Amino acid sequence: MKNYLKEKINSGKPTFGIWNIIPSATVVEIIAAAGFDFQIFDLEHGLFDFESLENAIRTSETAGCSALVRIGELNSVSSQRALDMGAHGLIFPQIQNASDSERAVHLCNYPPNGCRGYNPFTRANAFGFQDQAAVKRNTSDFALTSVIIENLSAQKNLDEILKTENLDIVYLGAYDMSVALGKPGDMENPELVDFLESSVKKIRDNGKAAGVMARSSAEVSQYSKLGANLLVVGVDSFLIGNGMKNVLKELSSSVQR
Repeated sequence: MKNYLKEKINSGKPTFGIWNIIPSATVVEIIAAAGFDFQIFDLEHGLFDFESLENAIRTSETAGCSALVRIGELNSVSSQRALDMGAHGLIFPQIQNASDSERAVHLCNYPPNGCRGYNPFTRANAFGFQDQAAVKRNTSDFALTSVIIENLSAQKNLDEILKTENLDIVYLGAYDMSVALGKPGDMENPELVDFLESSVKKIRDNGKAAGVMARSSAEVSQYSKLGANLLVVGVDSFLIGNGMKNVLKELSSSVQR
């Protein structure tokens, strides 16, 4: 397997992705065909079960698009299965402090650097047909480990979180943070914008990749200039619905309904 996203991040180039909550291999394939660099399959808010998750990962990878998985919580069951399915990286939500980020890295790595169990007969290891002597026992050689900063505790502890070894990506959860700041869904809140801008710079200064939601060309320019290199443009369900709404609005404007 090839981790397309990791190669692009290491090259310093900006990348574009989508949050996925719809458990459809067809939707995954369409997103990949559109040219996105990565997709994030959501086990926290999405509708995926483990079978649909493996199909999504396989479809995305086959189409040349990196497959990331947002784990619902810091536990070994979901993280183990997602990695065994061949996920290119895991994203852990609701991080509070450095202890949580260290736990996330621990879950993604084999002993002695972590607690991931080893099974050579999974998709990630070619179902046992891979030369086991060549298996990279330290998952950080392949998979990306990411955490989400989306609450006031994580904001306060960001400096310590950024010291976590083998932590590749720090994603800024704007929507949850907007709730924490008392203005749910207000993406223009100056306090939220300041958090996003200052955090992106801090993350990049500490040698980590920075991820953020960028819903417009203006936001892409705004955050990429600060160094953000994982730019999530939206959620599959909203983008599909919004696209249909705009088409209907444009085409129906010329007739009486």
